[in-house]
Amino acid sequence: MKKEVGFRQATIDDLDIVVEIEKSSFSPGEAFGRRQIRSLLSNRRGSVLSEILLWGEEVAGWACWMKRRGSRVIRLYSLALLPSYRGKGIAEKYLRYRLREFASFYAFCHLEVRVSNERAYALYTRLGFTVTERLEGYYGDEDGYRMRLDLRLYKSL
Repeated sequence: MKKEVGFRQATIDDLDIVVEIEKSSFSPGEAFGRRQIRSLLSNRRGSVLSEILLWGEEVAGWACWMKRRGSRVIRLYSLALLPSYRGKGIAEKYLRYRLREFASFYAFCHLEVRVSNERAYALYTRLGFTVTERLEGYYGDEDGYRMRLDLRLYKSL
């Protein structure tokens, strides 16, 4: 049976699995800590959209988006998959779906990515993102790229 990519809103009950996803995806200095993840999941100001990515019924990863009331920009703040779910097209299917939805509400999507993260960079360029700026020392030990997507590309899809 073919598994479908899906997602649901993340809640504070997902804290342990999101911590695990972050730790398995990012270096110790880069991964969000438990306290920061708790804050993102509780979303007290209404500016964070956190979602659990699903592969069938299984938790495969998480995504975190930042938004500001009245802004036409949404920012992909974090996207990470557990190692056993990488390379299955889950992130790309999820992002294509969400970007189509966001095109009705936002004009642009922004994100930052490590220069060395070739897989993520390739994914984002496939989706239509372009580099707007090289960020020297953004990750402390490494430069990053700031990337932007004009969501009008997804409006008619």
